[in-house]
Amino acid sequence: MIGNTQGYVSNFKQHAHPTLVLEVGEEFPTSFIHTTRYVNEGTIYYMLLPLLSTLDKPIRILRNWTLKSKLAPPAGLRYDGWYDVLSYGFKRVSEEGDTFRIEVLMRRCKRQMEMEKVLMVPTPSMLDEWEEYLAIRDDEMRREKSVAEYEGWHRREREGEFEREMWLCERVEEEAGGLESGGVVRAWEGS
Repeated sequence: MIGNTQGYVSNFKQHAHPTLVLEVGEEFPTSFIHTTRYVNEGTIYYMLLPLLSTLDKPIRILRNWTLKSKLAPPAGLRYDGWYDVLSYGFKRVSEEGDTFRIEVLMRRCKRQMEMEKVLMVPTPSMLDEWEEYLAIRDDEMRREKSVAEYEGWHRREREGEFEREMWLCERVEEEAGGLESGGVVRAWEGS
């Protein structure tokens, strides 16, 4: 589940609650309090079809640092609590028919840790450990891969980090533009 870079819905038994790992794609706030919209594109395999059976039921959410979201942690993978899946939809977006777009509307459930406290993780010491992990992973990749494979992997890692940073900067600029023009900026308003 964790190693899948396209996001994943855990397998679940009849009475257990599924876990949704948000690793790629984008997540946006909505005008509804405690509600976000998750969007991603890919093949039918990555359309999180098991979510269809979770409408109006609680699921656990894990957010990875690679997710383009203001709620994503700056490093690692974080448990963010319980959410209700309010709506789920996907449609074909390519002429060839092999690319789809998913949109999921999720609302954070009540009576759990405040989102402001959740967003405090990772702590500074955890970020230090994350940097150590990245250095170890980089060293392992350098030893296990050929020079060309390592350089390609390293380039893709940096490009992903850059894309996420640019995405976050664009959201900040959009919000600043909304404030300057008197528009309403949607924000996470506690739990």
